Amino acid sequence: MKKINWMMSRVPFPDAIKINQLEEHKTDYETKFNGTRVNVMTIKEFGIYEEVLNSKCIDIAFGAGDPMFHLAENGNGEYIANELDIDGCNFLEKKKKEKNISNLKIINSEIEKVSLPKESMDFIFAFHILEHLENPLNVLLTVKEWLKKDGRIIIVTPNVGGYHPKKFGLEKWRHAGSNHVWLPSKESLSSLVEYSGFKIEKSFTYGGFPAASGFLKKTIGNKLLKKFDLGDAVCIMAKKM
Repeated sequence: MKKINWMMSRVPFPDAIKINQLEEHKTDYETKFNGTRVNVMTIKEFGIYEEVLNSKCIDIAFGAGDPMFHLAENGNGEYIANELDIDGCNFLEKKKKEKNISNLKIINSEIEKVSLPKESMDFIFAFHILEHLENPLNVLLTVKEWLKKDGRIIIVTPNVGGYHPKKFGLEKWRHAGSNHVWLPSKESLSSLVEYSGFKIEKSFTYGGFPAASGFLKKTIGNKLLKKFDLGDAVCIMAKKM
């Protein structure tokens, strides 16, 4: 894998890694659904959880849909879950019916083909999706149109500038997988977000300490990585300008 100065639409994003290894990727939705509550924790860490519970939100390319399902189940807002994979949509639709949730709308579509009124959304969530896209810039420009004035986007991606890939190399890093097109660092992702017309309000990294589990990983290792912005994933909250 070669480190390059990746360019999209003639815009340089330093420290990003272009890997181009797209292959068919099958998801165990039940396992993924029960294992992605970290995204809800991210919303809480940004300090917007209570606001989100009473807002209009869309999660683009939701995967198994756990975060949006949680918000719809616990909140009074209006929630839209978008996903291209029909299996993911069917899975979330089944969960929705089981709990009789009425404030969650599921859209099976490519992101660019989702039809939403301009300036209709308070929040957009993009959890681990941009790294799967050949041109994430186009997607950010598209979804920005949906946001109200001062609306926010929450983005989470892998962090190629983190401790694990730097120390052990991409070959041993879980995020350098076959279904990722590129891998941003915090700096390159920030450049992309700002060029798309957003103002970054807060960012942090988390996770990635090289230990399976236990006290060292959770209470010391991951906290140190977070403190020095060397975590496995980067999280950005940005406001529409």
